[in-house]
Amino acid sequence: MNVIYQAPDEALCYIGTSGGALLAFDTEAVSLEYLGKPMMDSRIEGLGVGSDGLLYGCGGWYGTEIFAYDREARRSWNLGPIADPALDIRCIIPHDMTIDGEGTIWTGETDMTGRSTAALWECRPQW
Repeated sequence: MNVIYQAPDEALCYIGTSGGALLAFDTEAVSLEYLGKPMMDSRIEGLGVGSDGLLYGCGGWYGTEIFAYDREARRSWNLGPIADPALDIRCIIPHDMTIDGEGTIWTGETDMTGRSTAALWECRPQW
């Protein structure tokens, strides 16, 4: 397990694993359910529910990505890499994330091979 996130509006804890699996633990039924592998890469490191009700996540190891999971429809979308095309750089290893009131996902990175400082990535998923 890399990350556990308690959904604020339901009795589920969402779990991201080092293998890239997304799981749901029902705290009332005491059951665990496999929801899929929403990214091509591994290491789900951050999870959070946006104001739109979707569960968002970030992760990866050099191939970092953002994904969304629709808890009602039970399907996920890969929203693409965590990157800055203008600077031609990509997030290498994200460690956590949060979502602000306007839907912007913020993810932190500290292990940055070849770069000398930590980074805070601002991600605005495009649908």
